[in-house]
Amino acid sequence: MAVALAAAPVAGASAAPRGVDDFSFDSFAGDYTLDLDSSGRAVMRVVETIVAVFPPNQNRGIIRAIPITDGEVPLDLEMSSITDENGTPWYYERDDYDGFAEFALGTDEYLTGRTTFVLSYTVHDPIRRYDGTGPDEFYWDINGNGWAQTFDTVSAHVEVGPALAAALTGEHACFLGYYGTDDGCTLTAQGGGFDTSVGPVGPYNTLTVGIAFDGGTVVQPQLPRDSWIVQLAPKVLLGLMFLWLALAVLLRVVVWREPPSGTIIAQYSPPDDSDLLLDANVVKRQPAGLPALFVDFAVRGLVRVVDNKPGEPNVSARRRFSLELVTADGATARELSVLVMLFGASLTAGKRVRPGKLDADTGASLYALTATASATALSSGLRYKPASRWSKLLVRASGVTMIAFVAVGAWAIWKDVLEGNVVWPGVVAIVVAIAIPSVLAAPARLTRRGAQLRDYLLGMKLYLTVAEEERLRMLQSPEGALRVATLSKHSTDKEAVVKLYERLLPYAVLWGVEDQWVSTLQAVYADATPAWLDGDTFDSSVFRSFTSSATSSVRPIVSSSSGGGSSWSSSGGSSGSSFSGGGGFAGGGGGGGGGGGR
Repeated sequence: MAVALAAAPVAGASAAPRGVDDFSFDSFAGDYTLDLDSSGRAVMRVVETIVAVFPPNQNRGIIRAIPITDGEVPLDLEMSSITDENGTPWYYERDDYDGFAEFALGTDEYLTGRTTFVLSYTVHDPIRRYDGTGPDEFYWDINGNGWAQTFDTVSAHVEVGPALAAALTGEHACFLGYYGTDDGCTLTAQGGGFDTSVGPVGPYNTLTVGIAFDGGTVVQPQLPRDSWIVQLAPKVLLGLMFLWLALAVLLRVVVWREPPSGTIIAQYSPPDDSDLLLDANVVKRQPAGLPALFVDFAVRGLVRVVDNKPGEPNVSARRRFSLELVTADGATARELSVLVMLFGASLTAGKRVRPGKLDADTGASLYALTATASATALSSGLRYKPASRWSKLLVRASGVTMIAFVAVGAWAIWKDVLEGNVVWPGVVAIVVAIAIPSVLAAPARLTRRGAQLRDYLLGMKLYLTVAEEERLRMLQSPEGALRVATLSKHSTDKEAVVKLYERLLPYAVLWGVEDQWVSTLQAVYADATPAWLDGDTFDSSVFRSFTSSATSSVRPIVSSSSGGGSSWSSSGGSSGSSFSGGGGFAGGGGGGGGGGGR
């Protein structure tokens, strides 16, 4: 078959070729002998006699491009000889490219006038069955519609061997024209063969013949699309990928699970040596760590929160709040690092910064410090990273499986059967292959000490979220009274409760219950503004605006024609359809191809 470019027939019909293609052919005569090999598959011997007429000093020969597949079926083209009409060999070079065997005939010497090229070759499996119940058909393009030249005559003789002759159904036809043309011509049965001759034949036109045999006469080759490589292997490999993923999830969820929580007891004081960035890592609320730390600075008196636009609505959080340094006394080493990043190494009291408008370097430094909490949790014994040879084995297994997928895909591309039954399992397998290392990224598990801190922080969340009556009952217990007395020193009980509640405010931010806790604090403040807030309001919306501004600038720094091709490049390979029953057309068969001058 030969499938011409849509514009090629029009161009060829209306404009004369140029350059080495500016010549014509006197004739193209194809002699085809069909037979069966020892396995019952079809084999065909072909002799093409092509007579070209060259002008002086233009052409050194011709190029003959012959398809090497019929649809998906390889034709295993074997060139026996290329000679002139007297049997003298022509020099030629063969180059298989894009589904064609391209034969460049001739030397560097110019050829003039009538020049004959006789090509003798063999192809396999030229007789096809196009559905499971129809006839076997020889459906073949003779010259092919990939020629820009005219032919005075194109003729074909098809000789049917004895093993096939008895299976002829009597149905035969021929067609002439551009690809898709169903104009018929005369194919005459005589003796043991069939003959036809047409002419003149215009550029990009082909003669196509069809001869039908009883279905099942010829053993059909296995199509690449029916091979287990593309039908079964992708499913098996995808199943293996899901198995590796399931084992990875099992390893992650069961073997590497966090230590279970014990009985959670309400806690209403920060843990010893509290580090809010580290606490946020332990309870897996890392984004809340920095806002909670800023609030902790405020309630401990290290900084004051300044509301630059008190009482003004519709002011963005980035512009509204500033932090004013009061003192660095009592700050831990990590907290001191944060203060230095915010206020500079001199830590000058009274200096102000807007946390919502930090420069990129400061924001990146704070982000990096937050990110180091994971490493600190490991070094401080709160977490440890499990090592498992099983995770390495699963990653390797998924890698080997993907290599097998690549091999299947390469084979499918080579055989031109890369379709959904290969592509979609491959796409899903890629997604699974990406997911497996992510699942197997060994999480830093909590140690026993880390689990105790987690449970303590869960106890603080419990206290922060119980009803007010329950909190008061806890404070009135012997242990609660002792804590309040220790906290109050010479203050009143109410002052002690305020200090206690303020001290828990950073942990309300950590657990995401700050709205509820701010409402509780408003009640004990008795409509007053906390000492650490320079503004005329203190409510949940203002507080939430401040905590959002505390991280709005904390982020990592991110580094910032027309196609060529020969005239036969789309003119080869079977249409995959039957000619019998009135469905044939010119260019719909195997063979054909095209060529041109050189």
